[in-house]
Amino acid sequence: MTELSVLGVDLASRSWVDNGTAILRFDVIDSPSCWLEYQLGVIPWPARCIDAHCMAEAIERFVIEEGIAATSLDGPQGWREPNVPATRLGVGRLCELEARTQGKTGEYGRTYPRNQRPWIEFCIDVFAELALGGKAILVNDVSVTRLPPPPSGKYYLLECFPTSIWRTSGLPTLPGKQNATPQIVTARANQLVDAYGLPPIKLGTLTHDNLQALVGSLPAAALLGGASVAVPRGKPASWPARGQTQHMLEGIIWDCKPLPAAP
Repeated sequence: MTELSVLGVDLASRSWVDNGTAILRFDVIDSPSCWLEYQLGVIPWPARCIDAHCMAEAIERFVIEEGIAATSLDGPQGWREPNVPATRLGVGRLCELEARTQGKTGEYGRTYPRNQRPWIEFCIDVFAELALGGKAILVNDVSVTRLPPPPSGKYYLLECFPTSIWRTSGLPTLPGKQNATPQIVTARANQLVDAYGLPPIKLGTLTHDNLQALVGSLPAAALLGGASVAVPRGKPASWPARGQTQHMLEGIIWDCKPLPAAP
């Protein structure tokens, strides 16, 4: 058996407790691969003020210590590229248009709605810390369907949007935290388990944020041979030309759907 683990993180910028996390483990020897287990609420957050540097440090430390093969973050990795042709709809990145995200990331410094700017900047800064740290390998090719296990001491990094994964999976979306009662969270978790053939849910650590993190881990698993199909949205990330503001632009949101049903 070759066992792999992936991590999903539902990023939040205001407090550590609002960040959801989940590990999904599976083996890739059998065809199709077999889900082994998942764990929710897995990262022990530090006892200090939250910021992008501390978040990236806590995630990467956990990833390396646990031998995580890929990490999927719910939050934008880059800003909208400048000089977009007028024929492209929307005010955000191409991936946000295709994944139908609620918030949109405009050109550097602009967000829609404006009150999402602190969270969007936080997520972009976390991605930059990880992508430029030397250990993360950004999954930045829309033609990729299967990745080999990463080299020792490395891990794959990708962006996800759980709400789009629910839709692409043919499932009802999980409402926002304020509208998601424990009964709704449990019902959506059971539907996810049934659709993907996951192990039964564990109620003790099942929260809105942790469930979104579990959903976000699915495309990372799919890219490494897990029993699901990764679906790319948008275009690869790039860096501005020398002399311009050095922030990542665009980027792929990785979606997911269950394997086709056997005839």
